[in-house]
Amino acid sequence: MDILLTRAINKEPIASMVFRQKQTLGIPLSTYPVHVTFKNVTSQGATSNWHTPSAIIYTSDDGKAAPVGFKATNNYTQHSTTRSDAYAIKEVCEDFIYENFHMPEWESWELWLDQNKAGCDCSVTAVRDHQYVLVRIENCGIITTSTTTLPAEYADKEVYLSITGEACTMSDFKIENEIDPIDEGTITPIKISNTTMSQEEGDIPNLDCIGWWTAHSYGVPISEEPLKITYNTISYQQARENFHTPLVVVFSALDQNVGGIAYKEFCVTRSDGFGWNLNADSYTFEATFDDDWKDWGEWLATNKKGVSDCEITAHREDDTIIIIQKNSGVTVKSVIQIPPTHSLPVCLSLSGELCTICNVRIEN
Repeated sequence: MDILLTRAINKEPIASMVFRQKQTLGIPLSTYPVHVTFKNVTSQGATSNWHTPSAIIYTSDDGKAAPVGFKATNNYTQHSTTRSDAYAIKEVCEDFIYENFHMPEWESWELWLDQNKAGCDCSVTAVRDHQYVLVRIENCGIITTSTTTLPAEYADKEVYLSITGEACTMSDFKIENEIDPIDEGTITPIKISNTTMSQEEGDIPNLDCIGWWTAHSYGVPISEEPLKITYNTISYQQARENFHTPLVVVFSALDQNVGGIAYKEFCVTRSDGFGWNLNADSYTFEATFDDDWKDWGEWLATNKKGVSDCEITAHREDDTIIIIQKNSGVTVKSVIQIPPTHSLPVCLSLSGELCTICNVRIEN
């Protein structure tokens, strides 16, 4: 690698206790690849993998990011976030895809988080070619690579990279620019291929969840009458994480579509026993395992081969909704308390990431 320039940025450490509370100065991107190295120390009390660094791709009139919690006055637009914990998020972009790799030295997420708490070296590489922006972030044996396709109206605007995080402190930033540009057309969206299984269609259209939040079933109302949903699923062969499997969204909307009219999201519960609360008064989830269940590696391998007996049951008791999801020996029970003042019907939608969901059957 021929280096055009090596320089330091942000001489003072960046301590970001909440996501994007603090971040580096914007680094303009071009066809000349930029490499950023830095040290990260995650807070000792951190409990989640995302309490680690992330790379933000954005545009703005002056190259600066907008302060968190304040209305932007510089046309700040965030296009994507690539996290060092093998995850990435599509924001304002035409298309977005990411993939991750576990290097041989990676052993477990528990050890990985401990390494970040002890202090570790991280790196981010980014390059832009017209509408495409490629980002690669490496942290303790985890490599996450993303390709952001900017909307056409942003194709001629300056695009910036900024590094931030959550519950962590980053320091000793150094930037290196390569002396040679990449060839035009070098960056293309990552090709993701699914393993086919019987694509029999059930009561609702099949779902191809190629990326996060890219496909949802229409909302099925949850009432006092017990609801049962069965379906088949198969994870993409590029799937490497437990969350590359189906999930359930609990929400309301006038048109009963995720992201629809008067949309309000209450919670998301994944089939790997994890979830988060948005607008519910309270939300709890618990995962239990069949006696013959072994580990998450085998569980994901089973999902990549295809599972034909997944099941969801749901019912409502006054303002409490109880949902049970079953997938390959893992049962996840979630209890959601809906605000008593909420008047719209509450619905359940199927979605996922890097997986196909088909042959969905609905029983009341």
